[in-house]
Amino acid sequence: SYIDDIAGEMMDHLDEQVLRENTVVMFTTDRGAHLGENGFWGKIATMKQNNYEVSARVPLLINIPGVTAP
Repeated sequence: SYIDDIAGEMMDHLDEQVLRENTVVMFTTDRGAHLGENGFWGKIATMKQNNYEVSARVPLLINIPGVTAP
């Protein structure tokens, strides 16, 4: 995917610049818009008052040198 390619390029760049050992890398995103889940459509459906799982879960990837595996 596009994010895999870009993340790989960024990590390669950090390696080339000898910065990776001292850099915490985090990727996340917003929850986007509902596409009909639970009868909701659009951005307004993802307001904080909506506690459906699709509104609460977001991707989060973290790499901490010496703590997490690359």
